[in-house]
Amino acid sequence: MTDDTQPQTDQEIEAAPAPKSGPVDRETTGPFDESEANAVRPYIDLGGIKILPREGLNLRLEVEEQTKRIVAVGLDYAESTLQVQPFGAPRSSGLWEETASRSRSR
Repeated sequence: MTDDTQPQTDQEIEAAPAPKSGPVDRETTGPFDESEANAVRPYIDLGGIKILPREGLNLRLEVEEQTKRIVAVGLDYAESTLQVQPFGAPRSSGLWEETASRSRSR
């Protein structure tokens, strides 16, 4: 049995996950990590990208010739087009602040 009133050790503090960066309403509107996505809803699984299907949504996959890997996904819906590309990032820190500040400066 443990006493919850004891202070945390340095190891416990280091092991605690850092809060995720993102918009203030990220918890309800995303972007979501895979562990946060609704597991009940069916997704189109493209590896690093999962897409919630809906009627009228068309996908265009850009495939790298040599490796046959999907490198980008074009989504066409309601007269709009969005291209999505997955990129790797360090797990130790978030990129939201840097990304958001770059888009604000444009």
